[in-house]
Amino acid sequence: MSPTELFVVLVALAFIGGVRAARGSNSLWGLSSGAEYVVLGAVVGPQFLGVVSRGAVEGFEPLLLMGLGWLLAVHGVNFGRVPGRRFKLRPLFDSLFWTFLCGATLFVVAYYLAEYFHLPEPILLALGLAAVCTESASIQLTEPGEDVSKPAHHPADNWQVGTELVPILLLGAMVVSEPLASVPLPAPVLQVLVSIALGFLLGGIVAALVGAHFEHSELWPVLLGAVLLVVGTALRLDLPAPTPAFVLGLTVSSLSRHRNEVRALMNTTERQLLLPCLLLAGALLRWPDGIGQWVLVFGVLFTRGVFKAILGVIACSGWRVPVSWSVRCLQRSSSFSIALGLVTFLRQSDDIGRTVLTASVLSVLIGDLVAHRPKRLSETRTKSEPVSVLLSSEKTG
Repeated sequence: MSPTELFVVLVALAFIGGVRAARGSNSLWGLSSGAEYVVLGAVVGPQFLGVVSRGAVEGFEPLLLMGLGWLLAVHGVNFGRVPGRRFKLRPLFDSLFWTFLCGATLFVVAYYLAEYFHLPEPILLALGLAAVCTESASIQLTEPGEDVSKPAHHPADNWQVGTELVPILLLGAMVVSEPLASVPLPAPVLQVLVSIALGFLLGGIVAALVGAHFEHSELWPVLLGAVLLVVGTALRLDLPAPTPAFVLGLTVSSLSRHRNEVRALMNTTERQLLLPCLLLAGALLRWPDGIGQWVLVFGVLFTRGVFKAILGVIACSGWRVPVSWSVRCLQRSSSFSIALGLVTFLRQSDDIGRTVLTASVLSVLIGDLVAHRPKRLSETRTKSEPVSVLLSSEKTG
């Protein structure tokens, strides 16, 4: 068997593992984010054992971009929700405030560290690191027997919903901040606006085609065609791919009267596509070269840990949930961070791309190791009412 054939077999096995995980992940070994597949890809890739050449891995990039486009559309459909719950505007704004504050803090730290070590393009580097390290896994607090269809109202819920929006905006800022030697200032701004318009247009078309009568057989070709079209158009026009794909999912969720059915169907595909993408991310991974880049990565990750720890302490205010448990849970990043790191790696220059992708992988790995498979925890609130605390790194609708 040739190395390329071996890698294809590994990708197929990752897909099968995703199918099994989607059907019953509680019975399987491994980390909830699937980060072990990143490690496997890195081991067999050119960075370590070299079983697969870099040219062979790069041949999978078009399929990888299509898979990432679908995953980002899934996150767009689930925007404003944790598993089983929807959110009103005020809690959503609370979450956006804390996420924006985290992103701004990480940007400042990354920028000054990049300037201190004289790294090239410090603004782009800081924006990329802030984008992949800002997002957090979702926390859901529910009481036994509580109707999960009602809007969420627990304080810790409010600070973790919708955390994907700020990283998407930071990646858009990267496009605006790219070197402008050969293009006037309106060009990158126009790219971002066209990306948003493209996602909104195709999302509106999908919502209209679904129509009043929902049919599973009609939905799949419409959704798949829309995602392929949005990713292909983004590549052809050199647009930031995450933005139109995310906006497409968000538009479908907002306009379609069958949003719950669409969300449930799209969520069933997330794990199947996620694990092969993580395997390819590990194979594409290249460590930063200089000591300054490593100090930058770990400095940003340390700042993120401190910020999330402070937020975890605040989240426990008025709740009899152990502070250590809350702090550990808030350290987790979902695979959304690796997806953004991959998109940045494929778009930006070598130094920026490899640094951002490394930071996203380490963020997910460290978060999973710090809070590995937390169990359902029964505690009492201030009013001595039982509460079950459930952590989920993926939004399953």
